Amino acid sequence: MSEHTQLAEFIRKAVSARNSSIRALASSIGLPHRSVQNVLDGKEPKVGRAAEIARALGLEFYIGPPRNVAEFSETRGYDPTIDDADYVMVPRLPVQLAAGHGAVAPDGEKPVELLAFRREWMERNGLLPGKVSAVVVTGDSMTPTLADGDTILVDHQRDEARQGRIFAVRRGRDLLVKRMQEEPVGGWMLTSDNEEYAPIGTGTDFAVIGEIVWRGAWLGEKRASKKQICDMLQLFETMAQHRVDSGEAANLDEAISAIAAEMAEAGISDDD
Repeated sequence: MSEHTQLAEFIRKAVSARNSSIRALASSIGLPHRSVQNVLDGKEPKVGRAAEIARALGLEFYIGPPRNVAEFSETRGYDPTIDDADYVMVPRLPVQLAAGHGAVAPDGEKPVELLAFRREWMERNGLLPGKVSAVVVTGDSMTPTLADGDTILVDHQRDEARQGRIFAVRRGRDLLVKRMQEEPVGGWMLTSDNEEYAPIGTGTDFAVIGEIVWRGAWLGEKRASKKQICDMLQLFETMAQHRVDSGEAANLDEAISAIAAEMAEAGISDDD
């Protein structure tokens, strides 16, 4: 998307947000109606006029040397000294991946918090300590797969685009989470799971940061405390062991399968 197209899109959004018209918007920001309308009609404004429109809409207008855009990397915020034999502490970074129109990464290196993942789970899924980071999704373009506020895990080892997979990407100064769609003639498009958002091109300044491999979200249901979960697991184990000791089952696996089947018959699912 060119700078001119982006400016036109911002103007349309400003009109929509104010439930107004192009003429009313131009008047409210102190610019001639025709100057604003020309941008929407596909005519590129002169530099001075583009700067005026950008400033009136609260946008940054910049001409100068390329600026460094802070990206989050696999080494950012990770401290191996606090890991233990069972858990890896994955940093959740102060970065938001936009599922809509883009967000810039802050310059800060310190993680917002540390999320504990079982080492065995990470190894089973091919995830390496120090090569993953957690970030937050903002926007609704990836719903229903990813919702605004979800925490997601980025695998920085998987930094090559793959058809149909969801990736964290940098497009210019924007950090996005999008599904990759390979073009028949070569190249990639960034698509959204929310059909209200149109696909966008990768542009000339583009990089794949990593694949999204895990999603964590609060669904609003009341959750059991850690103690309640431990108590239930202990009770489940005791019931299974009793069946083995009494001869009702040959081993624990058989006993657990029988209990699970009985729970299913009673209408108790794994989600309960």
